[in-house]
Amino acid sequence: MAAPNSNLTRITLSFLLSMLKDNQFQGPEAPVNSKHHWSYKGPEGPTSWPLHYSHCGGKRQSPIDVPLAHCQFDRDLSPFLLDHFEAASGLTGDYVLNVTNNGHAASVRVNHDRMRVRGGGLPGSYKTAEFHFHWGGADDRGSEHSLDGRKFPLEYNVYISPPAPPVTVLFPGEHQLVDQFRLRYLLPRDLSRYWRYDGSLTTPYCFESVTWTLFEQPQKISTSQV
Repeated sequence: MAAPNSNLTRITLSFLLSMLKDNQFQGPEAPVNSKHHWSYKGPEGPTSWPLHYSHCGGKRQSPIDVPLAHCQFDRDLSPFLLDHFEAASGLTGDYVLNVTNNGHAASVRVNHDRMRVRGGGLPGSYKTAEFHFHWGGADDRGSEHSLDGRKFPLEYNVYISPPAPPVTVLFPGEHQLVDQFRLRYLLPRDLSRYWRYDGSLTTPYCFESVTWTLFEQPQKISTSQV
């Protein structure tokens, strides 16, 4: 990307990869027909979540602030290998992406069966199930995770899961097909340097069944793209 100028503000894109340990992917959020409406602020904000979703009061809740000085090097964690992440989405065919505003994030379900993730300490080949974006109105907020207290303007999450029968999750709100999108363009070049911890889904139901991978190399994106 070109150097910053008066027409382009470069901001950091924090990419995270999470692995759902459960055998079946049910989506990262409680469905809209769940027993209680939740929000990021107000009386239905995070402090109230444990009252309605018991897992949200657990001891391994995400997101976290990563204390870099206390991280330990693990030689068993190899670089990630990405299969078919260079494929371009289309409006028809076997790789169609439908982006939806589900009221909490821009969410995209992936229906490409061959788009898989290997390596990185994973016990096998994992299917790419969904990715979504979280962003804010300023460069010092937007991401869910932080590094040594530093927040990022945008966080990009990819959820992968073990091979399982497809599960359809429908969200209300606006949606649009995405043409000629390549998921690899949003990933860091270096897939060998990352942080790893066991945590949870970051929204209700807050299940503590997620292994988070935070890549060290940030990506760049312009303010207009956000």
